[in-house]
Amino acid sequence: MKIGIYNEHLGTMGGGEKHMGSIIEYFLNKNNEVDLLTSKPVDLDLMSVKLKLNIKACRLIVLDSTSMELEKLSKNYDVFINSSYLSTLKPRAKKNLMILFFPNISICNLLSHSTLFRKLIKYINTFDNVEYGQGFYGQEKHNKYFKRKFGRWTNKDFEFSFVADKAQTQKIQINVLKLGQLSIQNDIEGVYQGNEEIAYKIKKNKIIFEVASNVGKNIIAVRLKDSFQKENDKRDLGIFVKSIYVKSGLLSWFKTMFLIVFKDFRIFDFLDYYDLVLANSEYTQKWLYKIWQKKATILYPLVEVVDFLNDEPKQKKIISVGRFFVGSHNKKHLIMIKAFKQMYDKGLLKGWEYNVCGGTHPEKAHQQYLEEIKNAAKGYPINICPDIPFTELKKMYSESSIFWHAAGYDENENRHPDKFEHFGITTVEAMASGCIPVVIGKAGQLEIVTDGISGFLWNDLVDLEEKMKQALRMPDESINKIRVNAINRAKDFSREAFFVRAESIFKDLEN
Repeated sequence: MKIGIYNEHLGTMGGGEKHMGSIIEYFLNKNNEVDLLTSKPVDLDLMSVKLKLNIKACRLIVLDSTSMELEKLSKNYDVFINSSYLSTLKPRAKKNLMILFFPNISICNLLSHSTLFRKLIKYINTFDNVEYGQGFYGQEKHNKYFKRKFGRWTNKDFEFSFVADKAQTQKIQINVLKLGQLSIQNDIEGVYQGNEEIAYKIKKNKIIFEVASNVGKNIIAVRLKDSFQKENDKRDLGIFVKSIYVKSGLLSWFKTMFLIVFKDFRIFDFLDYYDLVLANSEYTQKWLYKIWQKKATILYPLVEVVDFLNDEPKQKKIISVGRFFVGSHNKKHLIMIKAFKQMYDKGLLKGWEYNVCGGTHPEKAHQQYLEEIKNAAKGYPINICPDIPFTELKKMYSESSIFWHAAGYDENENRHPDKFEHFGITTVEAMASGCIPVVIGKAGQLEIVTDGISGFLWNDLVDLEEKMKQALRMPDESINKIRVNAINRAKDFSREAFFVRAESIFKDLEN
């Protein structure tokens, strides 16, 4: 089979890239032809080493302005897999799969399981006869929530087409958002129908002109004077086109007005284009169904369990591992530091050490958060360990007796389900290292840890302290049994377990 797997921006080689890469390795092992499509170059050899995956044999395709629009490009594959976080791409392969890390939450998502809403989207889809051609990038969103706008960046030269059922004069309107460095007032070189240049006018953020259409397909080209690049975006960009309307007659006017009001809603039926959605946990699966009434198959991420197995003697050390960032599913480092300090002051954790590890982000808000964490830890045996090498992290895991995790603490799941841990790779790594997990009893953690059997679950800081008392007072034989259970549970997410699950899910794709 010919398989395309899409990840828009391959950034840090984290859990999402590891999950995607594991699926690539599975299909390569089955002697399939695999293309990795992305918007920026990546070193596949380095990626293979960092992710500990054998993916060198896949072909890297860097999408640029000369590429066909991605939705059209997907038609070339037997299987197309979308691995971009919060992507709304509508692929057209024989079989289409989505790797879902967590569904996006918005008012339109919540409406989207309504039959009436879905019928409205289907009705709107029949109105637009404009096809975006060369020089357009894939559809993307700008801003968030109620200010969210959808559209497509162009290159310096771009074209679109429309189909006319009779020869007549068509009025065309290109709606543009004021983004980037170019303006339609100053940077349009010309508008063309074939070899003929067309007169146009600018009205606010609209390019408006008339053409004499032929029966069938009509192609319109626009040429700009220049292009530019944004920071951290290597694409050559022109203007951001929100929409294009072709208007002729009263019915066409009605359709256009209808589209103006409802056009952005069309993005919310994208999941209907997928034959299979892969959720990374039961928690993600549950929320996808709540929002979309869409069923998903669970494929837990691959964890390199064997890398963490050890027989090192345990010390009086607690460890937490999670990136230092604000917003989203923040790892609640400050809450855990507060809890350690309270238990230390009470004498419960006298002689213990707490190591807080995680990757960092360069943005000012995240760096300020890291400084706040460092300040909160002062005066206590708490070590803040940002960006430590993997070998050092493994050593700290092997020496630690207990693992803490608190993402989702004091959050409302029904209002912000995305702020909870969707799965919990670091929890599995810690358990494989022989750490006893003492973690919040919410979301993905519930799928990994069984309270009193393979670790301890808590819901508030009073509960956390009680569970720590319980763990510290247990006889060695009992606590060692929990440790062994934790190690065995971690093995359920090993490389071998992943490929067994993948085989059961993907075996029917050729049919």
